[in-house]
Parts: sequence; C-alpha cells; structure tokens
Amino acid sequence: MFLSRACTYGVRATLFLATRPDAQPVLVKDIAERLGIPFHFLGKIVQGMVKTGVLVSYKGRNGGVALARPTDQIKLREVVEAIDGPDLLKECVLGLPECSGDHPCPLHAQWSGIRGEIETMLGEKNVAEMMDGLAERVLRPNPIATA
Repeated sequence: MFLSRACTYGVRATLFLATRPDAQPVLVKDIAERLGIPFHFLGKIVQGMVKTGVLVSYKGRNGGVALARPTDQIKLREVVEAIDGPDLLKECVLGLPECSGDHPCPLHAQWSGIRGEIETMLGEKNVAEMMDGLAERVLRPNPIATA
C-alpha cells in the first residue's frame, strides 16, 4: 500500500461525507465513531483537508465538517494530496534522495510508468465515481482501528 494510513482514513471520511444525502456538517467525533477511526488522528487529518479546500468546517451548535464542493467536483488526487502531500508520487519508490533520471535506483524506470498511471487515475476519478457501489463498505468500521 503506497498511501499512508492517514490518507486511507481521509479517503474513507470523504466517502462517508459523500453518503450524506443532506450535505449537512457532521462532527469529526461522529465520523470517527462510525468508521472506527481514532478521533484525534482523524481530527488532524480533517484539519489538513479543510486547509486545502477539500472540506469545509463549521463552528457552533450545528457545526462539523462537510464536503467543500459537490462530489463530482472533488478529484481523488485532491484528497490524497491534502493528506500525503503533493510530492507523494514524485519521490523515489525506495526512498533514495539521490534517485533521478541521471542517477536512477534499480526500480526507477518501472516506477516511473506505474507512477504515471497512478497519477492519471487519481486525477481522473472523482468522489462521485468512487461512491458507485462503495457506500455500504465505506460505512463499515475499520477493524484495525477498533481492535
């Protein structure tokens, strides 16, 4: 898995918010409980997503977080970059700082092709497309977080 645990939690929280028919804000605590994600960890993830404009945050009695735009206008790449950063797919797959086209690691050529396919997929898929047939699975608690 190349996405961090934080990123997978952020994607799941985004998809959870996409299941809300009323688009009303939801407390992070409620999302965490529903999905079985540690509350404080999800809170930090959500902060990054609000900062980058994937989510909006509302304070007060009816506060919480909600999607910043309609689901068909939020690309999966935006969610991933909000959490794991824009350089996620630019780094060497082996983590070597000196890896480049001039000084490639043993996996450089293969990873370049795979990276391009992943970038294309993340840039083309939006949240609405991800929801097709996923709603029931998204709403299940995470067994790792609740164990």
